[in-house]
Amino acid sequence: MAVFPRSWLLPLLVAGAFAPVGCTSPEDDAGNTASDDLTVWDPISAFSGNSPNFAQVANGNALAVVSRDFGRGAKAGALVELFYPSLGQDNLYDSYVGLRARGTFSWAHDLRLVGQRIVENTGLVESVFSGPAVELRIADVMRPTHDAHVRNVTVVNRGSDPIVGGQLAFYAFYTIGTLPTGDAVRYSAPDGALLQTDSGSKTAIATIADRAPTNSHCGVALSPLGSGRDARFAAEDGKPAGCTTAGPSTGVTGALFHDLPTIAPGQSAQITYAIGLGGSESSALTEAKAAVSLGFAGATREDADRWSRVLSQAKPVPGLPARAKPVYNRALITLMQHHVNNGAFIAAPTLTSPAYRFVWPRDGSKTSIDLLDAGYPAEAAQFFEFLEKQLLADGSFAVNYQPDGSGQMWNFGREGNENDQPGMLPWGVHHVYLSTKDKGWLRARFPGVVRAADFLVTVAPRGQVGPSRDLWELETGASWTYANGSAIAGLEAAAAIATQLGEGAAAAKYVAKAKEMRTVLMTKFVTKDGYFARGMKKSGNLDPRLEIGNLALGNGGFAILPDSTPALAKIGDLVGPRLGTPGGAVRRYEGDNYYGGQPWPVASNWLSVHKFARGDVAGARALFDVITEQAYATDALMLGEQFEEPTKRWLSAFPLAWSEAAYVVTARTIYRAP
Repeated sequence: MAVFPRSWLLPLLVAGAFAPVGCTSPEDDAGNTASDDLTVWDPISAFSGNSPNFAQVANGNALAVVSRDFGRGAKAGALVELFYPSLGQDNLYDSYVGLRARGTFSWAHDLRLVGQRIVENTGLVESVFSGPAVELRIADVMRPTHDAHVRNVTVVNRGSDPIVGGQLAFYAFYTIGTLPTGDAVRYSAPDGALLQTDSGSKTAIATIADRAPTNSHCGVALSPLGSGRDARFAAEDGKPAGCTTAGPSTGVTGALFHDLPTIAPGQSAQITYAIGLGGSESSALTEAKAAVSLGFAGATREDADRWSRVLSQAKPVPGLPARAKPVYNRALITLMQHHVNNGAFIAAPTLTSPAYRFVWPRDGSKTSIDLLDAGYPAEAAQFFEFLEKQLLADGSFAVNYQPDGSGQMWNFGREGNENDQPGMLPWGVHHVYLSTKDKGWLRARFPGVVRAADFLVTVAPRGQVGPSRDLWELETGASWTYANGSAIAGLEAAAAIATQLGEGAAAAKYVAKAKEMRTVLMTKFVTKDGYFARGMKKSGNLDPRLEIGNLALGNGGFAILPDSTPALAKIGDLVGPRLGTPGGAVRRYEGDNYYGGQPWPVASNWLSVHKFARGDVAGARALFDVITEQAYATDALMLGEQFEEPTKRWLSAFPLAWSEAAYVVTARTIYRAP
């Protein structure tokens, strides 16, 4: 069965991912099912499978993903994405290393995976494989200030006889641009380089090694015949044809072949590859050559120095348990790897499983403010400068945006977008100001704050935001409690900003609307059982399903209500029996069937902070420990969107910035960091 590039699936996914499907839900206070007036949306992941991500290496312009051995098309140790010149444009289907030794050829992923890890407090990713009397080690790192990915491959002879006539193959299936149309690859003999371009893109890729190759091959993806056949087949049968140019095509492949010296028992040989990125062949080649000149040791020193500087900025968390400390540091590094040099934060480095390589105002705002709390004000300020530029004409937001700031990705209109997102702009801007006291920066943000706040006034004529999509992006057709909480937080922040800037009329308008919305929230959104409903449907009936996200109205989110508020406290009391899992984690809401209704770290973190705010310190920390152990499910020590407890696997997007940010702020809250 043919395997097609993930990028080719995107139009089908976008077209089919949001087809409405029915659902069955509990009855509300009026005896109506919770699905009244609601549309439930089928997720993209149903079409594309689970993310194969193990780890990423990144520098703000470029990001490469190293695959694990689980997920859609996963090949452990392979490169499965290469984002450049922003973290939204993918240029690679996959790339992997093969070894010919003792008359047998094997791709790394065909050997036994010994283990994968990220070296502590660095961005260096290591994958180790074992075969018959041989060990293959692959190490990946991205240069911090140069657009070059460095991949070092070491062959260790574990047998009693020398390896004679061994050969390494470096293979890449290139697809420049998310929807490639004119890809071409050629071999430059003077440089010993594979050079790939696309007729419709200003992106080029140059792949070289620290020595001249023995041979090369260029081909068209998945083509089995002729001199231009897929380079993978040429590597497997040991019959590379050399190459000049392949393409243009919708996917091209290339391979470099390097003969190894004789490797005595117990000894090793290694080759360092560099993948240079640029706007032209010459600039990409310059980056690649500089990387191999620096060498693998030099690249790893650069990387270690970079992350040492980043971690030194973090505020201390004195009481953090020793087992949590590596997870906490990894979370900070991961968040910075998701940070684009223009200020954006991508949700996750996933192309189609699901497609999270975009910027969500909600996710990015929470990530930014949690980083602000941890000691990173510059990144937070930069994000809200980026976010302000994305406002739609009416002051609302589309669902999400391209990371390069070029425009929106998904926009489904007033009721198809999410009314919890506009409030995040004034809420976040105010938080940044409280930290930096930079009134000039605040004044510059005020026009955007006004546009977002005015939208919230307009969209809530009766004291509640109009129907929209929920924060989980699965249902439409209700005024969600979470969205109303976000709107109140945004309006109160906008009022505080206006007051600070001497804009009294604006402040009064926003205060009045926020007060009205608080009254409606407290009087109309509470179920007969005394907790906040998931939302109110167009019919006026409440959706009574228990929703963990509503705890964000308390200290773990917008902080518009004390966690002791009865309608919040009741949620906290009911979560264990109704949303808890056998492993001690927390699901999102009753009736959740996305990926089977798995627990989410974000949900568990909300409950941990809620418990702490209500004085249950032991309970808060016990739940935090559950999340920490989930991170140890892989040696990457990262957190994904949701965790499958029986298999101890991360499902859907991995790693997820929102999960990492929530872990950071929870750690700092429950261990009373300064």
